[in-house]
Amino acid sequence: MMKPVLNLGLLALAAAAVGAAAPAAAAETRPNIIFMIADDLGYGDLGCYGQKKIRTPNLDRLAAEGMRFTAHYSGHNVCAPSRCVLMTGKHPGHAYIRDNRGGLNGAEGQEPVPAGELRLPLGLKAAGYTLGGFGKWGLGPVGSSGDPLRQGFDRFYGFNCQAVAHNYYPTHLWDNDQRVELRNPKFAAHQKLPAGADPNDPASYAPFRGQDYAPDLITEQALCFLREHRNQPFFLYYPTTVPHLALQVPEDSLAEYAGKFPEEPYAGGRGYLPHRTPRAAYAAMVTRLDREVGRIMALVRELDLDERTIFVFTSDNGPLYNRLGGTDADFFDSAAGLRGRKGSYYEGGFRVPCIVRWKGRITPGATSDRVTGFEDWLPTLLELAGAANQIPTGIDGISFVPTLLGRAQPPRPFLYRESPGYGGQQCVRVGAWKAVRQNLNPPPRQKRAPAIETELYNLETDPFETNNVAAQHPDVLARLEKLLEEQHQPSKLFPIRALDGAAGRDDQAAAATGESCAQPSPEEMAKAAGVSLPRLPWHLANIWWEFETPTPNFESLEIDVTIDRDVPDTYNLYIAPVGLGRLSGKDFYGGLQSNINGWRQGQDRTRVHPGKGAIFSRWSSDKKTPIGLDHVRVAGEDCLVESAGYEGEFASVRRPLAWTRGTYTYRISRDQTEVCDGQTNTWFACSVKDPAGVLHPIGSLRFEGGSFEFWARHSAFVEVYSTAKIPRSGIPKVNITFGYPRVNGRPPPLKRAHAFYPNKTGPAAPDCAWAKAEGDCVRVEVGPIFQREEARRRHDLPLELPKVAVAEPPTRSGS
Repeated sequence: MMKPVLNLGLLALAAAAVGAAAPAAAAETRPNIIFMIADDLGYGDLGCYGQKKIRTPNLDRLAAEGMRFTAHYSGHNVCAPSRCVLMTGKHPGHAYIRDNRGGLNGAEGQEPVPAGELRLPLGLKAAGYTLGGFGKWGLGPVGSSGDPLRQGFDRFYGFNCQAVAHNYYPTHLWDNDQRVELRNPKFAAHQKLPAGADPNDPASYAPFRGQDYAPDLITEQALCFLREHRNQPFFLYYPTTVPHLALQVPEDSLAEYAGKFPEEPYAGGRGYLPHRTPRAAYAAMVTRLDREVGRIMALVRELDLDERTIFVFTSDNGPLYNRLGGTDADFFDSAAGLRGRKGSYYEGGFRVPCIVRWKGRITPGATSDRVTGFEDWLPTLLELAGAANQIPTGIDGISFVPTLLGRAQPPRPFLYRESPGYGGQQCVRVGAWKAVRQNLNPPPRQKRAPAIETELYNLETDPFETNNVAAQHPDVLARLEKLLEEQHQPSKLFPIRALDGAAGRDDQAAAATGESCAQPSPEEMAKAAGVSLPRLPWHLANIWWEFETPTPNFESLEIDVTIDRDVPDTYNLYIAPVGLGRLSGKDFYGGLQSNINGWRQGQDRTRVHPGKGAIFSRWSSDKKTPIGLDHVRVAGEDCLVESAGYEGEFASVRRPLAWTRGTYTYRISRDQTEVCDGQTNTWFACSVKDPAGVLHPIGSLRFEGGSFEFWARHSAFVEVYSTAKIPRSGIPKVNITFGYPRVNGRPPPLKRAHAFYPNKTGPAAPDCAWAKAEGDCVRVEVGPIFQREEARRRHDLPLELPKVAVAEPPTRSGS
């Protein structure tokens, strides 16, 4: 059990933090936080957790000077989703990322989290902390919505992509958004010894080394961050790649274990890279990690920050299985006898070491058997940071500050985990009881998901989960099964067939092809509705800003749109803040819409698409070449995409968005650049900020090329329309105000502005649309539905807009 400690200073700090609706504690009283995560380190791999063969003196000292947790659980049983649980405070049944999944379209990196998703770093940032991440990221490619620099971090150095991190001698790392080339030869991280190579000759393994060992470079950058930010509250996130495969470690560390263990050379038959002495390599990697932790601890002491710094050390999941990549978890007893390994929800797969030290605040040598999980760190750290007001609602994490302070705390009601991977699993722990389900997600080729079977274990009497007692305790089983059912929310990105039914099977198959958000083309929708599409859109009022010159090195376009009334679903109103724009000759447009035309069938007024939303679309350069689903990335599970077109081939992504009166900011911004088959492509992301200031990412579109200029003209338009199946909207007059467009953060110099609208008689006309310049804005008033006549479609109205002050454009680093 935990040893109690009473410290009045910490109690006062915690009390201030809990009441932190007022401003957080002064910067000098806020603790620094150093959060270290090992990669695939087992519960039994540290000396302070019983390890006998591997030396970990610095981590053992950290435990002796702090609190050691015996029932701490990682966020998941594999890498990326475990980190997502940590950063969001949501367990895997609610979190956005629920399994390892590569970035879309072959991008380097993993499935990106949406903007604003990682509330731990964002909350600390809002509380005045400087944030640095050093190691492995795995939550979104550079430049995507999941880029650490877009989720609260001020600095990142290391591996963005988990797959690249399989090689400790990579060709490059990432310093913020800049690729840093290393002095290492290019070689695959998964290969065998060449045929004929002598497995006992050290020279046979020389091709799998380089000059720059990535973990060493990463630690050096972390130490620089500490020195640079010693005088301000900081959050140092250190998700090391050690000891994840491949087995690679510099010779000076390997020498510490030379000849210490019986060895059999690993030639590469079970994945990853060969190694002549795999056991020594694994031990040396762990000890070298311990050395790096010691260097961080020493620098904190040198900077006189020891008593102002909270240290946390843990692991993202359990140790590896079946001697994968040459590892031998059984030889080292890496799981400390617990059943299961990485990828499993038996204890060995996700119960991990956890050490917390705050010198002078937490009693040295304390031990806690409280059940805690990665989701608990968000509220715990924000509370300790004096930022309890930044703790979001709707999370699953529970602060365990009282436990750290030596006070009594009610036990956790339950701890839930799920995964679509490794066959599909669920588990929940309530006190000593634990329920486990397996085989929930067979491959799509298996037409029927198997019957669900729930195992039940009592961890107090059976800590190694050897005796399934489900039949003996039906009441306990029923209670835990109810939790398993309640805590799972379906995910289109990460379905579990046995839990999600037919929809889950369909979504899983679609996800495998990258088409999880596919929908019918406009022609198919129109056919289903029994209507035909007109030759052109239903433009009612169209505004053009003609700028003096194109903007080179295009980065972003923003425009504010103000609506003077709420927009019900019944209104057939469409607003496009970017009616038509052009990036280096490639057309695109973006819209905000109250609904989309098209009924499912003649008598069924159920819409094919959600009624309210936002849309971002682009055409092919020549209006002929098909633009497919590989040109689109969605920002959330509720997004819809299509690849079709009214005026040529185009791709679009749309997302529901409730429309109320107020001002919206529509933004298109340069995102990630990638190279595929020798072709440089660039992604551009779209988002809408609503009147409450909430940012709604819509999705991204891919454009060919790496250098862009924005066309010298910008258009916006408003549409009101009807078809045979969509009755006259009866819409009352609505005023839409478009602000002056901002390109690369500044208003570009204007050559002229003008508007097109359908009727010269103005507001008195029954089918009116009227445009008027108001300062540097344009107000459009639209009235009841009209039947457009082509001859009355384009009456040109010059708009007198004032000259705007133009600042020098910002320079993009590396552009």
